[in-house]
Amino acid sequence: MKKLNTIYKGIQSNKYEVLSKWDNYKVRQFYDTTDKMQAITDAFEELLRTIAGYNSAGIEGPVMEILLEPLFNEAGWEKRTLNITCTDAYFVEYSYGGFKMMFIKSTLPANDYRNQSYHNIEVTFTYEGQYGGGGSYYVGGNKYRMIQFKDDENISYHKIVKAKSVRK
Repeated sequence: MKKLNTIYKGIQSNKYEVLSKWDNYKVRQFYDTTDKMQAITDAFEELLRTIAGYNSAGIEGPVMEILLEPLFNEAGWEKRTLNITCTDAYFVEYSYGGFKMMFIKSTLPANDYRNQSYHNIEVTFTYEGQYGGGGSYYVGGNKYRMIQFKDDENISYHKIVKAKSVRK
């Protein structure tokens, strides 16, 4: 995904130069397709960061809801909003077969970096079980942040019983 993303960004870097010389329907159609594919590869690269063991800032709400969810639905994935009460956030799970991903979704407006208007939250949650445990994640405004996943190799996946958030 990272290589594809780099290729698409490279193609986009000379878009206006190419259009100034060869502006026609086919060239515009090529760049429209490139723009869409770059957005998809960018979204999947961000999605796969946590699974690959890297840190992720999260996925913008519109990217998840407009771009990724329709792809997930078409491929047979199930989406489930979890019954965990938390101010300014909710938990959602996507699953396909034995693979699961759990996200915290911030309900606050997206951060506006130009005007230095930030809507970040810190969400702290507790796992079910005799030992409790849990975690804490920062989530940007209107972002989905993956907090855990389960697959054949990573079988540790916990049910969350309570959560709270604090605006930062």
